[in-house]
Amino acid sequence: MQSSLHADGCSSLDSGTANRHWTIAPAWFRLAICAALLLILGAIPFALIETTDISFLWGKLFVVSTAIVMLMTILRADAVSVWRRFRSTTTVKTHWNWWRLVISSAVIVFVVETCSIASYGRFPALPTALGTVLNSLILMCLIAVVFSATNRLAFSAGAIYLIYVFGAIANVIKVQYMSSVVRPLDLQYIEAFSEFFTLFFSHAVIAAMLIAAFLALAGLVVLWRGGHYRLGPKFRILLATASIGGLVGMAYMDSCPPVRSVFNRLAMRKNVSNGIMFTARRGFLFEFVSDIPASFPQVPTNYNKDEVLRTAGRYVGLQNGIQPPAADIRTRDNEVNLVVYLVESLMDPADLGIRFTSDPLANIHRAMQESSGGRMVVPEEYHGSVNTELELVTGMTTSFLPRGACSYVQIVKRDIPTLFEFLGDRGYATFTVHSGPPYLYDRRHVYPFMHIGQPIWMTETVGEPDVPYDAQMLRPSDEALVNAVIKISERHRRFFVYASGNATHSPYTYEEYLGSSLDVCDPLPEPARRELKTYVNAVQAADKAIGRLLDHFRSSPQKTIVVVIGDHWPPLANSREIYGKSGILEESYSSMIPRRRKVPLLVWSNFRGKEPDAVCSANFVLTHILSKMGIEPTGFLAVNNAVRSRLAVLSSDCIQTPDGRLIGEESLPEDIARLLDDYRLLQYDALLGEQWSAKK
Repeated sequence: MQSSLHADGCSSLDSGTANRHWTIAPAWFRLAICAALLLILGAIPFALIETTDISFLWGKLFVVSTAIVMLMTILRADAVSVWRRFRSTTTVKTHWNWWRLVISSAVIVFVVETCSIASYGRFPALPTALGTVLNSLILMCLIAVVFSATNRLAFSAGAIYLIYVFGAIANVIKVQYMSSVVRPLDLQYIEAFSEFFTLFFSHAVIAAMLIAAFLALAGLVVLWRGGHYRLGPKFRILLATASIGGLVGMAYMDSCPPVRSVFNRLAMRKNVSNGIMFTARRGFLFEFVSDIPASFPQVPTNYNKDEVLRTAGRYVGLQNGIQPPAADIRTRDNEVNLVVYLVESLMDPADLGIRFTSDPLANIHRAMQESSGGRMVVPEEYHGSVNTELELVTGMTTSFLPRGACSYVQIVKRDIPTLFEFLGDRGYATFTVHSGPPYLYDRRHVYPFMHIGQPIWMTETVGEPDVPYDAQMLRPSDEALVNAVIKISERHRRFFVYASGNATHSPYTYEEYLGSSLDVCDPLPEPARRELKTYVNAVQAADKAIGRLLDHFRSSPQKTIVVVIGDHWPPLANSREIYGKSGILEESYSSMIPRRRKVPLLVWSNFRGKEPDAVCSANFVLTHILSKMGIEPTGFLAVNNAVRSRLAVLSSDCIQTPDGRLIGEESLPEDIARLLDDYRLLQYDALLGEQWSAKK
């Protein structure tokens, strides 16, 4: 018996020892193989990273991940035991759904933000820790609000996660095509975007999106029917109140000085001048929520009828709100005709610091030597055509409007004072000639509010169908546009034409110019070289057409001023290779007006000689032109002219005096600050208020 027991015991002990040895050895062996593979794979991205800071960031992630894998392999049994004890505690067990919500929100935010940063062209990089926390909190607050209304936690989480991912995808698309992040006001023109949706996505991609949307909705139905987690009404009300309060608090974080100072130290301050970079640091969702307070027009604190009429009287000579009849001043104006010619996405290629085989803007540069050249500061960098157009034809500044506003789609809903009305009252025949279709940016509906005499849509005039936004947007050419302007000048003694070309519109993927002799001399990656060559050749075609327009008026007996400007810089797909070569992308708003907000400004005339070059914002170009025409501004333009006498540039994040000094709004001299208050008051009244100053 004893021997048997001993034998059994020895047999059991030997077997256990053998098993223990055979279990430990493969575990350590697997650990060594795993660590070696991680080290080998981890060395590959580090070898490709040029930026030391990013390399260090990914290095920390790599080290932490490797350490976790090693510890989990060695201490697997202990880790499982700790997890089970943690999971069985009363607090965790009772509220396990909320714990899962916290973990899943953080993981989803981390993954989505990492993918977004990669799409911004900043990969490899990781979301900041504070950005991940803030975005996760916003996500959980939104889920809590929906849960309070539906009492279905799984459905609420699924719905909010789906909307969050959809919003992040929309943000990536907007960054790629418009070089701007999604803003709250973008929700107002989703319908307008849908009209040219097929330009950005093929039918196969759209079909895949529809299938994904159907599957997502089916999943939400399943979650709705399968959710069992419920709360009582009192707790739901309390949860909703706390969540909404949390969302409001995070929306106004940037307005709190202590929080703002923390953000400054962490390089996460609010800075709309470089939305992409700061969205990468702050996160898409937090940046979107923090934009909401600035998305509503602010009513001036002193806005009332008496104050408006008093202010207007100081500038426009109103007597009890009545303007002098137009006929009284018509005879005092010189007969000077005006053509304002806007070239889509126009920049001076010389600003790139890249050499070309010839000058793409030879005619414009020659005209600048004859008359007056310079630069115009536009409201947006790579988009916002209608905001530039609004400033040009009204003298209003979009810096007084909500951040990210699309003026025609969201703001202009009634009659407003414009240069068309101002010159029309003085006997001018007024026209707009557009290469683009009338539905784009809702122009067909907005232009009647702007008192335009006769809009001419080239897509209809030259026989092209008025179809949704597609490749036909690249036609008609600037030659056709110039022909239309010349015909108007031959038929009218007094005229004002606003011509807007579209042949230089992005994307620059067409191949008509690839065989041109105008080429890029400096080395660039082939995709960037092809895109830049296409762009400069498209600009050269516009420049040749403008040269023919100037030649026509050189031989014309009619006194004429021709103004040539752009609306913004071109949104190049290979912008980092092209713009980054000259350091343009790294320019700071705090020290200068970046070159990417400056477009060429030509003010040419056939009756004035060479004059000094000018730098001004788009809203001041109108009264600058009137001064060349010898016409005294009245109405709202009078206050614009008064401000222009003290400031050269008044644009988003940019205020510059005529002597070139940049000043912040908080440090304005008292007299200029009063001028801006009057400007803001009368603009609000004319654009969004009761229009007391305009009533006759």
